[in-house]
Amino acid sequence: MALKDNVPRRRTHAVLFGLGDQAWSERYSARIPIEPAPLKDGLIELLAYLMLHRIPCAVVTSTRTDVAMRELQNAGLLQHFQFVIGGEQVRRGKPDPEPYLRAVEVLRLSPAACVALEDSDIGVRSAVAAGLRVSQVNGLVQPSADFLAPDHKLFDSLRDVHMHFAVTGECVKRADYTVNDVVPDVRDGLTRKERAVLYCLRETQQELKDRNVPTIMLYGRVVEKVDLSQREFQEILTRMAGKI
Repeated sequence: MALKDNVPRRRTHAVLFGLGDQAWSERYSARIPIEPAPLKDGLIELLAYLMLHRIPCAVVTSTRTDVAMRELQNAGLLQHFQFVIGGEQVRRGKPDPEPYLRAVEVLRLSPAACVALEDSDIGVRSAVAAGLRVSQVNGLVQPSADFLAPDHKLFDSLRDVHMHFAVTGECVKRADYTVNDVVPDVRDGLTRKERAVLYCLRETQQELKDRNVPTIMLYGRVVEKVDLSQREFQEILTRMAGKI
């Protein structure tokens, strides 16, 4: 593991996983859903650490979103990620910065607050161009010397990445930021606040034996569970009109 100790430590509020390029995904896509793609050493422990510290994680990949999500589901990893930015969601894929810029836009964080985990030069180019810090895990190809910028860290494995985060305390949850409030969960496409509205609506409908639920009653039930302004509440009702 190679680190530059003279680099000032920055806080990391989100980790974006560049899990494989297009060639990697084609290598395994024919085996889905029969056999999940092999996991990198240390991935499970790293994801558990990030979840424990409430650090949002997302996948930024050249693979189609549905294929990537199927791979994550088959590997038992989908619950660790807030969303997936797939190749069809952007006009210009890696090495263009658009995939990572799209991800930080969804997270509503600055690029400097995010770390990209990559294992290829093409992914590194994309993340660096987007303004993210990069932790590169050695893959089949050794990284180019061109990318060894001050904020660029090299690791032999994801286990080493986990150790680095644990030792430096770099990953911290931003006090004013709750990712599940604003980012849809990949499992059902709902944010935490939207899920609270839907839950309270169904619960109240059962109590009222499927009669119409007064809006003011529903809002009162919802704010008992989440901090939600009346304006946010009305916006959620409008967005979810087809689901409730």
